[in-house]
Order: sequence, then C-alpha cells, then structure tokens
Amino acid sequence: MLGQKQVCLSRVAQIAEVRQPNNTAQGDRMQVTVARLSRSAWKGPYIVPMDLSQKIIRTQARACTIIPSFVGHKFQVHNGKDYILVDITEEHVGHKLGEFAPTRKRFSYRQTKNK
Repeated sequence: MLGQKQVCLSRVAQIAEVRQPNNTAQGDRMQVTVARLSRSAWKGPYIVPMDLSQKIIRTQARACTIIPSFVGHKFQVHNGKDYILVDITEEHVGHKLGEFAPTRKRFSYRQTKNK
C-alpha cells in the first residue's frame, strides 16, 4: 500500500507545476499547482467518426480532438446557437474543436443618456 502511494505522489509531482509563493511571510514552503489532467494514454484521443469527403463538415462534437488527418478541412462547429466556420491548420492538431468556436459574445458597456 505504501508503494502505491509513493507511485501516485511521484506521478502527481511529474504533472504538477511547483512554484514559489509570492508572499515571503509563508517561509520557504512550496505550493503545488496541479495541472489539467489529460485523457488517459491507453484510451487515446477522443475522436468522433466523420466523413472527410465532404467539402465542409458540420458537427456538434466540440470535445473531439483534432488529428493530423483533419488538416486542410473546414469544419462548422456548433457553439450552442450557430455554426462557426473553422479552417484546420497544423497548429490546431491536438486541440479540441470547441476551442475555436467561442460560446459567449463579447460584452461592451454602452453608457446611455437618461435625462
């Protein structure tokens, strides 16, 4: 049992980012910030089967991981209301389709005249 805890702690230490706190009153204690854990390696990336023969592919699978065979294709990704056109390049590989279709509008405050 002790061996399993040591393995788990060593794994967390590998994926965690250790940083020095800004507050010097805490002494020389280190804080561990756990990084976002990715999908387990044995499962592989989450991919939805899609027909890549179409010119523009319409999908609601925002969680689908972009793989190298998607490069050069155009996707219309659903943002909850509309479909946003996303042209896949090599820099997008490894990211999710939903990262390139924002779900929220930009907010700009406009002051009105109330006289």
